[in-house]
Amino acid sequence: MSRRYIVLGNGIAGQTCAEELRKIDPESSIVMIAAERHPLYNRVALPRYLRGQVREEKVLMRTVADYEKRALEIHFETWATEIDPQRARYVNDNLADYSVPVNADIKELEVILVPEEDHDVNPAGVKGLGELANVGTAAAIANAVYHATGKRLRKLPIRIEDVLTA
Repeated sequence: MSRRYIVLGNGIAGQTCAEELRKIDPESSIVMIAAERHPLYNRVALPRYLRGQVREEKVLMRTVADYEKRALEIHFETWATEIDPQRARYVNDNLADYSVPVNADIKELEVILVPEEDHDVNPAGVKGLGELANVGTAAAIANAVYHATGKRLRKLPIRIEDVLTA
């Protein structure tokens, strides 16, 4: 099993760290967390570039392709709010980087029809069991909000205003 490293920062120190990790552990997974939206650039040359005194090539030190070439996974505009050293994972302030299961993740699904009619439920006499799968969704989201904020909300829908005033 390969190791997973998280490097916080995309400056010279972060780049050097990631590149050295790649040298000593070529099979590892290296994730870089960068608060800025751009690849590594030369901060010293930036004022001269902004004044039109140097070309862009003198400022940019890395491109997105450079990260890919070095097998570095980079997350721009991401702030790590918490680190889990046991799992080598970070927690951030948005859901964009989280894997959320979808229907395509289900390996096999068997559909059965129950031969029952119940006209007390509706005029067609049919029952939909698919809705039952959604029963726990609201509770799961409410628990996630509680674990993230420490605030237990019991009214749906959960809105940001409710979290802020709770």
